[in-house]
Amino acid sequence: MVKKLTEQQRLRLEGRSSGLFGSLTFKDLAGTQTRFRLLESKTIFPHYYLTSVVCNMDHINKLRATFNKHLEKDGVKLSIIDFIIKTPAIVCKTVPEPNSARMDTIPNLTPCT
Repeated sequence: MVKKLTEQQRLRLEGRSSGLFGSLTFKDLAGTQTRFRLLESKTIFPHYYLTSVVCNMDHINKLRATFNKHLEKDGVKLSIIDFIIKTPAIVCKTVPEPNSARMDTIPNLTPCT
């Protein structure tokens, strides 16, 4: 299937990687700053995962439809993901204490901005 697809799209697969029999290895992948920061954030900072969350998104869907109607003339279309990302950002600004650090030299919590 892959061979047929590459032939149809006229892709060249002659390149070789540094691994055994020309396979791709970890050192072949570019180490961009974004990759390093993502790895750092996953290994250094504590994480916790919610296994199941039930949310009623009816209000968000209505709000999204209203916004999209007004933004249509500007060529902007909001998605549910836009609201999912914006909500914790608003919460972090409104209630900064959970997103804070305690430093020995400073008696109060220091908001992480």
